[in-house]
Amino acid sequence: MKKILSVLRTSFYFLSEIFEFTISLISSLSPSNKDSDLSGGDIFIVTGYLSGPFFYSKLRKALESKGYKPRILNTPSFLFNTTSAVEVLSKQMDQIPLKSVLLAHNTGGLITLLLPDRSRQKSKD
Repeated sequence: MKKILSVLRTSFYFLSEIFEFTISLISSLSPSNKDSDLSGGDIFIVTGYLSGPFFYSKLRKALESKGYKPRILNTPSFLFNTTSAVEVLSKQMDQIPLKSVLLAHNTGGLITLLLPDRSRQKSKD
């Protein structure tokens, strides 16, 4: 009986992870994912590769419950073209306030290292 419950629990978690990844993938490819008002935020999240706002929804809700104003900077899918991802992220970085927190996850962090100097000067190592 314990073995059956263990297998069922493992299967449930496996399927829920696949479902969450699929939803995250879809949300990362849709064009309307980014926050439009970046000036009102104090924490900015740069998403990782193929992870859209859905992937960060729990973090965003937790930060909002603590009184922060998180915003998600959405980088486009950059499988073969990192230049467009850098350009889009650079334009978004130009809009954020100077005193803010930048949280860059996974390949989003690598893309921030490719930013032009004017955008990179806003992030401190």
